[in-house]
Order: sequence, then structure tokens, then C-alpha cells
Amino acid sequence: MPDPQTNLNPSYYGQVREFRGQDSDWVIYKRRLDNYFQVNDIDDDKKKAILLNALDEDSYKLIYNLCLPKFPEEKSYQQLTELFSQYFEVSESLFVARSKFFAAFKNQHESANEWAAGVRNLAINCEFEETVIDMMLRDRFIVGFDKGSVQSKLFRKKSTSKFAVVLETALAEMASEDNYASRRQPFIGTRSASCFFKKISADSSFIIANITQF
Repeated sequence: MPDPQTNLNPSYYGQVREFRGQDSDWVIYKRRLDNYFQVNDIDDDKKKAILLNALDEDSYKLIYNLCLPKFPEEKSYQQLTELFSQYFEVSESLFVARSKFFAAFKNQHESANEWAAGVRNLAINCEFEETVIDMMLRDRFIVGFDKGSVQSKLFRKKSTSKFAVVLETALAEMASEDNYASRRQPFIGTRSASCFFKKISADSSFIIANITQF
């Protein structure tokens, strides 16, 4: 289901997507929203109105409850975003975020790029040190990859390999597998068709021979 979008001034750059507290990442959403406000030079009063208008019903109920005894409209944009940040920070602690990161595995229908993006997204709230973040991303990408020839190839990479290099290897291996499968498919189809027509030809000869006897 595509994300609903809030209709704003058509002269503005970009779009504001609906925020759904159940499945949206608040940290990422706020960054995108702040960029939208900056590029369109939007003042604080409008920022608040746009944010509140972009919330789905459950998210508005949440901010409404967090603002009590005042109404959300009586708070400033900064106050509203701070309330959300405090709420979602408590909801997903450092160790909850890391638990999700280390438990993640690639879906067999995901591409290598999609899996890499998923790993990066899961690492956002893990607060890994800058000196180890590339290694953590690389290791989760490899260990969480679905079992098969691609993962076997990744297991043979050096421990000094960068995440970007590992991703390139996975992309190349998956492309190679796709090319091999596409080359085999026409051969299988031709062989099947050949067998089918041979059977028809044999059956026809048998029928003609029997008719000739009469």
C-alpha cells in the first residue's frame, strides 16, 4: 500500500508523507520533514500545522494524549517533536534496536540492495561506534543473507573487506545466477517442444500405418 501524501502548496518542493506511528521510523521521518521545511522556507507556525495534518488517526491520538492537559495545537513545533522523540526513544531502547539488528535475516524475495538498505535502517538506533559501524553492517549483511551459493561466496571474503565490497560481490553473484537461469530456460523449453512434436509424429505414423492396412 503506497504511503498517503499530504496535499500542500503545489509550488513547494517535495512532498510530506503521512506519519504512521505503528510502522514509520520517527527519526527518519523527522529528518525528512526538517529538510522539507528548510528547502521551502516554512515558518514555525506552519511547521506545527503541517506535522499535525500529516499524522494518521492513531498518531494524532498519541500526540493528543502526550500533550494533555493542553491540546497539540497549543504546543510549538519543537515541543511536539520533542514529545514524539521522547516517546519513541523509550519505546525502542538501545538494546531493543540491537536485538532487532542481530536477529534480522534477508527475505528470499529481497534483492541484495534491498537487504543492504534494511540492514542500514536497522542500525540507525543501535548507536554503534563510528569505528565499528562498517564491520557491523558487513557482518549482519553476510550472516543474515539467505543460504545458498551467494552466501557461500560471501563467507569466503576477507575479514578486512568493506561493506560496500561485500555488497558488490553479492550483486555480481546474484546477477550471474539470474543470467545462468535465463540461459537454461530457452533450452529446456526447446527440448520439451521437440519431445512433444516427436511424440505427435510417432503417433501420426502409427495411425496412418493402421489405416493403410484396411
